[in-house]
Amino acid sequence: MMLVESVIFAVIFLLTTGARCEVIELIGETGSQVVLPCKCEASQCDPAAITWSKDNKGTVWRKQSNGLQYWGSNWFKKEGSRVRCPHTEFAKGDYSLQINRLKEEDAGLYTCKVELRGHLTEKRVMLRILQGIIQPPKQDTKLYAALGSSFTMPCVFSPELSPTEILVEKLDSGVQIFNNRSVSSSSWDKSIIIQEVVPENEGKYRCGGTIEGRRLTQTMQLVVAKIVKSKMKESTMLSCQLSDSSEVTKYEWVHVSYDINGTELVGAIQYGQTISVKENFGEWTCRYFGLDGLLGNVTLQVHLIGGLSGEKSSGVSSNTSTVIGLSFLLVILVLILAQMYKNYRRKRRILQYPALETIVHTISNEREERERDRVKK
Repeated sequence: MMLVESVIFAVIFLLTTGARCEVIELIGETGSQVVLPCKCEASQCDPAAITWSKDNKGTVWRKQSNGLQYWGSNWFKKEGSRVRCPHTEFAKGDYSLQINRLKEEDAGLYTCKVELRGHLTEKRVMLRILQGIIQPPKQDTKLYAALGSSFTMPCVFSPELSPTEILVEKLDSGVQIFNNRSVSSSSWDKSIIIQEVVPENEGKYRCGGTIEGRRLTQTMQLVVAKIVKSKMKESTMLSCQLSDSSEVTKYEWVHVSYDINGTELVGAIQYGQTISVKENFGEWTCRYFGLDGLLGNVTLQVHLIGGLSGEKSSGVSSNTSTVIGLSFLLVILVLILAQMYKNYRRKRRILQYPALETIVHTISNEREERERDRVKK
């Protein structure tokens, strides 16, 4: 009898041990959240001692049966805010480990050990990390483009994936204006090109695709930069303006001109969002920086823009002079036509009475003859 009980106990132990050593595989995406399951299957799980560990990184989190909790040295402070075990679920026997903002190094084999009244149960979870969307690299990424330039709106997935239903859409318009307009024939790169950036391109966009039935999305914001030129009495003001300058910490200006031989001449760097310049030729480039370095730049072709502006100004002045001149000529022409009309009318009145004209002419001649005779006498 004892032998039979021992065999039955051994079989049960082997079966339960095999079940307990089963490895659960989970797939997570970088930047997302994942929950590694670990639940106590007993009807009464308190007080239980729980230990979460990861291969090659030791203990992640541990709770003793008296309620005291500890973080492993490799996870304390540095990862504590990102990795946690919600204590609100302990009463339900749920000791699952929650990892937020997944990183590639989070991948690996995790083990959850539950010790209750001398019995030890193990749960193993193999976590695989997929990069998912590579570009943009994170949610709400700010992208910078110069007004009038060409710009590539990124939407790139990890090369080992085969996403479907990929599109880039502008969120504030709600229109999928870039669907099926990718610049690449690959299945994982669906970036699109804006041939010429205009102010209306500014705003939030979303790159999205479906992988194994899951919808992956990443949002981004396009910030449009431009240089605004204004004329003062003795100088010109250049202002570097962005549709969203919340991340900008510094502005730099570089002036480049060329001599008669085509040699490039680089001027001294100036600082500030707005500067006063006297040079009306060459190129002015505004470079704007954030906490992590250069964000972008925008260039003003001063000799071209200035020429166009000058032509525009001279054009306005020339048009004004032309209008005044034409008005003067029109007045003269009207006066000439009026005088011609008067002569025409006078001629017609005279021709209507030819006998009267003869009489008047005869009387005038007789009067002149009488005057001459009187002088002779």
